Amino acid sequence: AFVRLGNILAGLMIGEITYFATNSLGLAAAAISVSVAIKTAIDAVTDLIMGAIVDKTHTRFGKARPWVLAGIPMWLTLIACFMAPTGLLDDTGLLIYLTIFQILHSAVFSTMTNIAYETHIKRCVVKEENRIKTLTIVGVIYAIGSLALQMALPAIISAFHGSQSGFIIMSLVTGAIGISACICSFALNKEYTEEELAEFGGYSVEEAREKVPIGQFLKSVLK
Repeated sequence: AFVRLGNILAGLMIGEITYFATNSLGLAAAAISVSVAIKTAIDAVTDLIMGAIVDKTHTRFGKARPWVLAGIPMWLTLIACFMAPTGLLDDTGLLIYLTIFQILHSAVFSTMTNIAYETHIKRCVVKEENRIKTLTIVGVIYAIGSLALQMALPAIISAFHGSQSGFIIMSLVTGAIGISACICSFALNKEYTEEELAEFGGYSVEEAREKVPIGQFLKSVLK
């Protein structure tokens, strides 16, 4: 649940990148809008690719569990966005810098974390009644936390007068919480083996391990 809440917070923080770039760094709104559009376009593609990669992952830690740790670089790249080196780069350099780290944060590591999170729940909570309880708790925390964060974040930004130092402090504090949640989720929530999942689900292990080529997977999604 805290990983999910952390992902919401990361999404809200990266959503403030336009405000940060224009008000804190003094970049042109049109330029940063293009940067955000590039990130969004790439994100749409990586969603499909990451789903296929998770499906083909087989490690001693499980299928989705290792990818939960992608939350660590997700938070580090978010922090890097707000720690843009204004003293070293001109406006063009800062725009390129923000574009690169936005893509790494949202289109790569955030996609890894979110897709892994959904799969991880299904593979570590297999009984239907327990899964319903878990998803209900997560849903309640999601709703309350999301509302609280949406109300609090603008007030916090205002308190720091939209300064870069304020954004850096917020990203470091929230990043520490988010990284801790990812590590705890990886350490405490173990996945069931394919044999155990097959026994619970009433299907064969061979069926579960059947590999679908990424090209075939993408074609089926795009139909």
